[in-house]
Amino acid sequence: MAESTADARDWTAACRILDPVCTYVRLFDGEETRLSLVLPATRHLESEMAALAGAMRSEEVVCTASTDVLESLEAVLRKRVHGPKDSSVRVLLLEDIHYLAAALDPRVFDSQASDVDEHGERAFRAMRTFFIRSPAVFNSDELQTMGDDERMERLRVQFSMYAALSGTFAHGAAAARKPGAPLDVAQVMNSDWDLWGWWSMYGGSAKALREIGKALAGMVPSSCSVERSISLQKPIHSMVRNRLTREKVAQLMFVHTNINLLGGGDLDVEHLDFLQSVVVDSGGDENCESGDGESDVGDETV
Repeated sequence: MAESTADARDWTAACRILDPVCTYVRLFDGEETRLSLVLPATRHLESEMAALAGAMRSEEVVCTASTDVLESLEAVLRKRVHGPKDSSVRVLLLEDIHYLAAALDPRVFDSQASDVDEHGERAFRAMRTFFIRSPAVFNSDELQTMGDDERMERLRVQFSMYAALSGTFAHGAAAARKPGAPLDVAQVMNSDWDLWGWWSMYGGSAKALREIGKALAGMVPSSCSVERSISLQKPIHSMVRNRLTREKVAQLMFVHTNINLLGGGDLDVEHLDFLQSVVVDSGGDENCESGDGESDVGDETV
C-alpha cells in the first residue's frame, strides 16, 4: 500500500510538472501560430517551471521519481533556451530571429520591452544575418551604393522611430500598442490580430523595417502545418497516382480539406461531380480528357 501510494503521488507530481511543457508545445502546434510569441512563451515557461519547482518543494510533494523528472526538465529547458549548441541540442528554443520577431510585433514589444532591450543586439544581429542584403528590403540602388554597415545604420534609425512611436507609427499606437499591459500569449495566439496589416498601414516612415516586419508576420515557428500538409498529400499523391501534377495535387488538397470542413466526410463517389468540376474547370492537368472525348478525372482522382 505504501509503495502504491508513493507511485501515485509520483505520477501526480510528474503530471503537474509536465503540464506547463505540454501547454507550451500546444501553443505552436495549431494552424494559427506566430513567430513573435516564441520569446514571451518561452520566458513564461521558464518562470512557470521555476515557480512550480519552488512550490512543489515547499509543499513537500516532490518524491524520488518526480524529483528526477523535475531536475531533468529544468536542465533541458535551460540548455534549450540558453545554449550552448552541441550534438544533443542542435536548435535552441530562442534564436536571434525570435528576438527580432518579438521586437517587431507591437502587441509583444511593450510587454517584453525589458527582454528586447537587454538582448537588443540579438535582434539587430538577426537583421544583419537575414535581411541586410535582401532585395525585398532594399532596392537595387541601395544594395549597390550602400555598404552593409550603412544599411544597418538605416535600420537602427528606423527601429528607433518605431520604438518611439514617431512618424506614421504614432497613428498605430491606439490600434495595437498598450505599454505596460500584461501579455496573454494564448489570447494573442487565438485573436484576429493582423500583424502584416499593421505594418502595411503604419510602417510608411520606415520602409525597410516595414518589409522586415511583414516578412516576419508571415513566418511560423514550427513545421506542424507542413507536416499536416504532407500527411494530407499521402493518400492523394500515391505511388499508383504518381503522374499527378503539382497543380492537380494542390487542387485535390483544397477540395479534400474543404469537403471535410463542410461535410465532415472523406472524398467518396458522392463528391465526384464536384471534384470533376473543380479539377476540370481549373485546367490543371493536360490529361483531363481521354481520346474518346470523355473525362477520365474520376479514374485519376477517386
